[in-house]
Amino acid sequence: MAEDHIFLTAKGDQLVYDKGEMVLSGSVEVGNTMIDGIGVGDIGNIVLRDRKVLSEDGIFVAVVTIDHKKKQIIGEPKITSRGFVYVKANKDLMHESAEIIKNVVQANLDNKEYDWTHLKQDVREKLNHYLFDQTRRHPVILPVIMEVDPRRHKPRAIRVKRKRQLITSQLRISLPKRGHLKKPLTTKIIKQRPYSRHGARSLF
Repeated sequence: MAEDHIFLTAKGDQLVYDKGEMVLSGSVEVGNTMIDGIGVGDIGNIVLRDRKVLSEDGIFVAVVTIDHKKKQIIGEPKITSRGFVYVKANKDLMHESAEIIKNVVQANLDNKEYDWTHLKQDVREKLNHYLFDQTRRHPVILPVIMEVDPRRHKPRAIRVKRKRQLITSQLRISLPKRGHLKKPLTTKIIKQRPYSRHGARSLF
């Protein structure tokens, strides 16, 4: 076969057949199409990069609970690792990581310009540097910041007071009218016990 009848084309090259001749005519922009399960073309470079990092260095999850109003951390950070290191065999690494998390979170809480996005990014960067210095690996770091609901932490005295008001209203509703009484109405006095050690009175 003659050399002028052979075309070595690259991705996107266009071959045009015109008047009995085949000629190379320009090119179009093309790329790879990823097929993942039932999805076609919905897997991008970022997803592939994350999957590669997860398969090589694993994931490091840090969960912290804070009280934004009081500007303090509630409890110790909870750390979970998958595919990175064995937690029970690396207690010192986990303990030091927890201390770094607490210091970073507390520093952000003390800052007047507190921002959730900046807090997570700051935790991610500090942990990334420390874990790489100790293990020479870059796991996917996922910081989870949870904030307590102040409405769920009401004093016991307030809850007991509301319970007392509810019982009083129920007693009023359940009393029959005076004209329907067959026997004289007697009033039962509910004795209140003294204050308990929690600072609230007990109704019963």
